[in-house]
Amino acid sequence: MNTKDFRKLIRVYFAPKLHEVGFMGTDHHFVKTTDNHFIYTLVIQTDKSGGSCVMEMGVHLDFLPNSIGEFKSLNEITTYDCEFRKRLDKKSISLAEIIARSKKIEDFGAPLDLRLVLLIARTHKFLGNDRDAKEYAQWGLINIGKATGLIKDFEAIGRGSL
Repeated sequence: MNTKDFRKLIRVYFAPKLHEVGFMGTDHHFVKTTDNHFIYTLVIQTDKSGGSCVMEMGVHLDFLPNSIGEFKSLNEITTYDCEFRKRLDKKSISLAEIIARSKKIEDFGAPLDLRLVLLIARTHKFLGNDRDAKEYAQWGLINIGKATGLIKDFEAIGRGSL
């Protein structure tokens, strides 16, 4: 089956089911938002040779930029903009678990250590937990290594701004 025919099947059969549970989209990119800042995304990628597909799911927070610092509108955001690209359990990650490189981080489908720390620091900042935000930002600056592009983000959180 070619991609065009496969996407038609998605539009006719799968998209209506996703719409029933609050997703928007019609072809192969779908997005759902919630009142508690979560954005859920789904993309279905067909194999150009036919016969198979891949479904990738993403979770992002509407107050965070994507990995290259851009804020995307709901009409533009895709799974590729999401920090998390696997199903998430209702678990939390501590700074100690990041430092210890806990297996739990992999289970989250979380980004690399510094990106994860930045995401958590930004989330604490958004929630008004300035002390926690600064603690994560300080760890990020101490462990920045070659990721110098993130220095300005960690410093902004440390100063109390975003």
